[in-house]
Amino acid sequence: MLMLTATLAFAQSQPQSYWLGRVDGTDYVFDTPIPFDFGQAIFAADANRFVVDKAPLDYPAQTIDGTNYQFVKARVAYDPTMFDRGQVSILEKSGLAGGQGSWIDRHKDESEGQLFATQMEAQATPFGQGAWKQVDLLILVSPDASQSSVRVPIPEITLAKMQMIDLGQSTTAGQYFPTVQIPANLDAFRAQMLAYGNAGRRDPDFRKNNGPKTAIDLSSDTVSTLSGNEKVFKQNPTPPYFTDHVLNNELNQAAQLQAEYIASIDHLGHDGPTSYLDPKTGTSVNLFDLSQRVAFVGGPANIVEAAGLGGLGDYPHSWMAGDTHFRPWFNVDGCYAEIGYGAAMAANGSWYFVAVATRNADPNCVTQSAPVSATTPATTPEPTQDSSSQTPVTPAQEDRFPLAAGRTIIQGQKYLSESGNHYLVFQSDGNVVIYTAGDQYVWGLQNVTDQYSQIQSVQMQADGNFVVRGADDAYIWSALTENPDASAFLNLSVEGILQLVSGNTGTILWASN
Repeated sequence: MLMLTATLAFAQSQPQSYWLGRVDGTDYVFDTPIPFDFGQAIFAADANRFVVDKAPLDYPAQTIDGTNYQFVKARVAYDPTMFDRGQVSILEKSGLAGGQGSWIDRHKDESEGQLFATQMEAQATPFGQGAWKQVDLLILVSPDASQSSVRVPIPEITLAKMQMIDLGQSTTAGQYFPTVQIPANLDAFRAQMLAYGNAGRRDPDFRKNNGPKTAIDLSSDTVSTLSGNEKVFKQNPTPPYFTDHVLNNELNQAAQLQAEYIASIDHLGHDGPTSYLDPKTGTSVNLFDLSQRVAFVGGPANIVEAAGLGGLGDYPHSWMAGDTHFRPWFNVDGCYAEIGYGAAMAANGSWYFVAVATRNADPNCVTQSAPVSATTPATTPEPTQDSSSQTPVTPAQEDRFPLAAGRTIIQGQKYLSESGNHYLVFQSDGNVVIYTAGDQYVWGLQNVTDQYSQIQSVQMQADGNFVVRGADDAYIWSALTENPDASAFLNLSVEGILQLVSGNTGTILWASN
């Protein structure tokens, strides 16, 4: 058990205290006391061995109302057995937990220790395989024992990481490889990866402050890398040197396909599947090379790929702070304007991440193709799009999900999802189809009934069932075959999935996927 009592240089005659940061909106508040021995053990830990930062740049020491405060960042981990015994382990920089000399007493039998443990568990995320959890701690070191009233804003980059961790807790089956899991709200997860990348891209000192050995000074026209001297394609003469990345749909698809593939085989690499069943043609295609995968999804040329294995929130940081895959985020050896992200979890709980970016060698650093939205087109066969779905939506035509019981779907009208990423339309050919905001096919009723051309009415009935009928009100198909729920409503999720949802319980009664 690690029980160190190092004397802190800033300690005063009053008894110091330690307080755990808790997220409150966009701020950290420090209202959870940490057992004194635990706080001292964290502060005394060897920062060369353990994941402990005693002078974090994003939370510098500060004086508030005449009182000097210091912040410490640390990562701890635990398994249920040791946690129940009252101990957690400081995580080693090697990625190990539970090593000799790393366990700390959390004072489980004391009220202070119980409150601290409750807050730790609320912030915990999965670590490795099995039941292990890890917790990122932000600790306020106060020179006296009085309760802190300190609030500090959370940096944008930290908020993005927190959101990734939170979004990764809810998963659904993969889009390309259903045996793996992906974030249920994949668009939102990608948006946070983009936010993290852009926040670091705007910071001229990101690499200087995050430990890589090469390409430190991005203010220069060239930087030294493992490959030699390489050009920096700055878009502005002063910081921020680079404009923000934008997401590209096709790059998102290519990244997601590869993330799901390497998660399905649980092996990190850039080699793709040599035999992938194309749902559009029903034939097997070779997607071994990145260029083949990008061509398969209709993406641009001149692309690069980064792949990684780690915890939620670790990427794109690990690429940006490393010495091999950092180039797309800092315009080294080319101008990188567009990017796509993918994320997937293997059966054993390991997360795989992929980024695919366009590279432009033009020194003027212009965007290669028009940026598009971050939605993820599905891979189902694409029907011929009816002209009614091509008609621009005017405010008079526009309507939005969710749709309550008793609503009739009007033919030719577009019904937008709450996110605006997708819409549903009852086409003049009888089909009811979901498209992305960019008019890319996602799903249609032809997947559930071959009589879709005979459909003449589409309704969310008063009994809560979603039903389509033909001539003379003849029944053709319905989402539920029995026990409809009158509280149900029709929803179109951010991923483009049509859902019949119970208004009483929130249960998904039927879904198009």
